Amino acid sequence: MMAGGGRKTVLIVDDVPDEIAILEEILKGEYQVKAVTNGEAALSIALSASPPDLILLDIMMPGKDGFEVCRSIKADAAGAVIPIIFLTARQRSADEKYAFDVGANDYIRKPVDPDLVRIRVKAQLEQKDALVRASEIRYRRFFEAAADGCMIIDVETGRVVDANPAMARLLGTSQEAFLNGRLDDFGAIEGLLRPPGRASILEGREPRRMTAVPLDTADGRRIYVEAMCIPYRVDRRDTVQLSLRDMTELADAQRARDELSSRLAHYLMTSPTVTYSMRVEAGAARYAWISENVDSLLGYAADEAMAPDWWFRNVHPDDRAKAITGVVELSKGERYTQEYRFVRKDRSTVWLLDDMRILRGDKGALEIVGTLTDIGERKRAEEELEKKSDDLEASLREKSALLREVHHRVKNNMQVISSLLSLSASETNEPNVVRVLSAVNRRIGAMAMAHEHFYDADDLERIDFARYLKALATGIVGEAYGADAKSRLRFEADPIYLCLDQAIPAGLIASELVTDSVRRSLGAAGGEGRVGVSARIVATSPDGGDGFVEIEAVGDGLRAPADGEAAVADALGARLVSILADQLRGELRVSAVEAGIAAMLRFPTRS
Repeated sequence: MMAGGGRKTVLIVDDVPDEIAILEEILKGEYQVKAVTNGEAALSIALSASPPDLILLDIMMPGKDGFEVCRSIKADAAGAVIPIIFLTARQRSADEKYAFDVGANDYIRKPVDPDLVRIRVKAQLEQKDALVRASEIRYRRFFEAAADGCMIIDVETGRVVDANPAMARLLGTSQEAFLNGRLDDFGAIEGLLRPPGRASILEGREPRRMTAVPLDTADGRRIYVEAMCIPYRVDRRDTVQLSLRDMTELADAQRARDELSSRLAHYLMTSPTVTYSMRVEAGAARYAWISENVDSLLGYAADEAMAPDWWFRNVHPDDRAKAITGVVELSKGERYTQEYRFVRKDRSTVWLLDDMRILRGDKGALEIVGTLTDIGERKRAEEELEKKSDDLEASLREKSALLREVHHRVKNNMQVISSLLSLSASETNEPNVVRVLSAVNRRIGAMAMAHEHFYDADDLERIDFARYLKALATGIVGEAYGADAKSRLRFEADPIYLCLDQAIPAGLIASELVTDSVRRSLGAAGGEGRVGVSARIVATSPDGGDGFVEIEAVGDGLRAPADGEAAVADALGARLVSILADQLRGELRVSAVEAGIAAMLRFPTRS
């Protein structure tokens, strides 16, 4: 609170006049100073309508000592915010600790240092101001942003001290209209707080709550509100906070629920699903309620379905034991669903889905609630689907057999072509012709071998490429080295599975690379070279789903490859390798290794 031309007030409480004079001299230049010599007078001022902004309090005084005075001030809601600094000649640390226990904000020992007193007083007042500002900001933000309408009313004058935007919106007016207004300016609010012929709510001392209160707003609406009146005191004045919450939407919701209830009743009458409740007593279950649409689904009136043996009597005889077992299974859990046939009143049969839930009440009482749904259409569809599934499996078997036959015939035709080429080669003495025919024959053999592997595979979509590559390499090396072939081939491969579109071009390229590696190894010193063939998967994703296949052929040689040297010696083979590598979206690399010259094909696992 500001006083004396805007200066803050400091109250000095000390029973020694000289001490008071010293403190007054220290502080009078910056503050308005008041002084008393006993605790009772200090309490009177501190708890008055004009309390000081800060108190300098001595401990040792006649009557109430400083500890008791501090405790009493801090116990009051208004006094709790007043900073209290103890000034005392007592030197015991226990006194200082106790001072803070009873609520002191600071503690200064006598004789006092003037500068220290000024600094401590200033610091406490600045801290108090900061707290007050922060509190006011928080209160204002909360007050202004509150969804409920809020109004502060001075009880004595009936003046509206404050009102938030939500109150203005609720009552169909502006926030400015409330400022400095009185209750009698707002008929709806006055009628709420001062109802004719009854005691004014403003005079109450306890919070009061009222629900579904009708109010007529300034813009002509009739709304229903929940009102909360909370009395309290501010600066020793009686004040009431009125909060209004709009319940109009709640009333609308209640009407909507009533309409929903009506629609639900209509739904139960027209739904294809019957709803029921059964009570379990003395080990037997009996319908306690069943929806009226049981007539349209099963042909029985609701009262007929309430007969003790109605359900058991009309479950299809072939499904009766299973249906009873379902009720037993339900008792072991909370829910059980079963399907069975049921005989309608006209003696026709319908498939029902019985979805049951068990409710356990007080004292062991059991209730079964559930639904009966006609699933005849679904059952007929399942039967039809099962028939179609058997047709589909037969068709797949036929197609698999046909595809194997295709692979078998392609392989046989290629073998015929291979035989014709071999015959043609035996009928000429031209070395170049023989060489070309042999190369073509080898390539046809590589394709025929791939089709043979597809014919033998369990999965017609792909083959074990590592197995195929080993057979291919073994054949090529064996043709060159004869009985000594086994010692001349180094082979290693990861499990690799390729589809037809990848296996054929990859196999043809591998045939060219292995053939060229054999040529290099035969050209090594003494013709004692060896051929290395390997294949592996290089993953580029953590799960191994994406990556590359790498196929490498190494032939022992006497020299490193020259820059730009082709991986395959003959021109036709080189062109074929280039075309097939592009088809695989791969690349071919030639490099020098310790053993000789290596040619590597690299292509993505997914085409």
